[in-house]
Amino acid sequence: MYTTARLRLRPYTTDDLPFLLSLYNDPEVAKWIQEDFLAPRGPAYIAKIQDIADRALAYFIVEELTSTAHSPPTLLGMSGLVPLSDAKNRNATFCIALAQKSWGYGYGKEIARFMVDYAIVSLGMHRVSLTVFEGNERAKKCYTDVGFVEEGRHRKIVWIDGEWKDTFFMGILDSEWHRIRLGISRSSALRTTT
Repeated sequence: MYTTARLRLRPYTTDDLPFLLSLYNDPEVAKWIQEDFLAPRGPAYIAKIQDIADRALAYFIVEELTSTAHSPPTLLGMSGLVPLSDAKNRNATFCIALAQKSWGYGYGKEIARFMVDYAIVSLGMHRVSLTVFEGNERAKKCYTDVGFVEEGRHRKIVWIDGEWKDTFFMGILDSEWHRIRLGISRSSALRTTT
């Protein structure tokens, strides 16, 4: 289990599967996290979510740290690192999905910083990659603020809200992250708990 300043990132359990399914059933979330048709997802889709989680290098449930013994933690979303087929090149793909109630609080940036650091420092990745769809300006700005660089795009490849949108490819190298990491203050440093 890992923590950041405000969040806990823990392994998913089967108890989390209904929450994860709810992310794919929220049209405002789903349109930014998948290329499939937006359609209601039933219990059979849980097997696909489990497959993604089980094949990932890391797959975390993200929750607030503010829970008490009398109130369960608030589930905010998920984040993961998916390996590409060429493991020898040490490139992981970062993914994230946050429930709408979590948007606008800076959680995405906090999670992205943790995940890049975890991938590069703990897992020894050489680079972390991601894709983001045109129109998801909040996410693109978040990734740029963390240090990701736009590396290319597929033009008009994904259908969102009745129009064709581009997919942007972004990445960050270990050497870039180490330079950025030196600038992160000790007060916002990442902590690990057991």
